[in-house]
Amino acid sequence: MNVRILILYDLIHMPEDYFCRMNHELFTTGDGSHSLRITGSEMTYHSRSGAIGESLHVFINAGLRPLLAIEHELHVLEIGFGTGLNALLSYVESEQSKKLIHYQTIDNFFLGPDLVETLNYCERLNRPDLIQVFGLLHSGQTEGNLMLGDYFHFEKIQCSLLDFSPGKKFQVIYFDAFAPDEQPELWTVDVFMRLFQCLVPSGLLVTYSAKGQVRRTMQAAGFSVEKLQGYFPKKEMIRAVKK
Repeated sequence: MNVRILILYDLIHMPEDYFCRMNHELFTTGDGSHSLRITGSEMTYHSRSGAIGESLHVFINAGLRPLLAIEHELHVLEIGFGTGLNALLSYVESEQSKKLIHYQTIDNFFLGPDLVETLNYCERLNRPDLIQVFGLLHSGQTEGNLMLGDYFHFEKIQCSLLDFSPGKKFQVIYFDAFAPDEQPELWTVDVFMRLFQCLVPSGLLVTYSAKGQVRRTMQAAGFSVEKLQGYFPKKEMIRAVKK
């Protein structure tokens, strides 16, 4: 068994709080915005080319905005809260569109305040007024249910995707788990079948990955899958639709 297979075996069989207990290193991506790297590995929370750029391209432009253009109210589910960047950008969209977004996010691990305070997203967006909102998105280590501004209802749940039982339907799912090679247990037919059932008809699931196996897995779960232009250097990304 080669070293890479041994590493993958160890990742798959780690206890549920494995990623919670790992150390993080802050680094600056290509567009000047911050991301995090898992110490001692190549695992990062965002594209090295740009954290804000990738989140805007994959989740906001390909997922949220097309539906905001035709809906008056949206229910969004995010798999992998991470640094809170997707939630922050979604808040900005709700504010600008003046449309209500019900945003539910799940993660096994929420970052501590010392690390959150180092992230420069509000600065890079030239929105110092968002600092308080960003802090509230990260407040507490357990469930949070907040109304931020007039248009953003935010709910945070600390749990594994494998244990998640949603009690409602969503129009958009941001699938922002670690890459398939790093968390293969989250990229299975069973997982995507569950997410398929979470969506309303014509609902969207967007993700940065466009691997052939990922596309085939989503199709096996019932999705109609389209490939879109990816965020550099990725050539493609996936938008999956519940027909």
